[in-house]
Amino acid sequence: MSKLFFDPMKHPEWIQPQTVEWYANLAIETGGYQYPWKSEFDEPGAEIIFADKIATYINEDTRMLDVGCGHGEFTSTFAH
Repeated sequence: MSKLFFDPMKHPEWIQPQTVEWYANLAIETGGYQYPWKSEFDEPGAEIIFADKIATYINEDTRMLDVGCGHGEFTSTFAH
């Protein structure tokens, strides 16, 4: 028998996450909302530096195995 758990979206005070109302409520509850981290970085970023380093090890006979999390977009840049 499966257990039924309360659906939080049916709560009368539910606010859809990542909306203007949600951020306003977060500011009220925490005394002010701030975005404490920086999302823009000077170039070259770490991914570019890492890609350049990997590229020095790759030639036409190289075989690569991507074992990690994600969708493989970074590794596919080396598929040529």
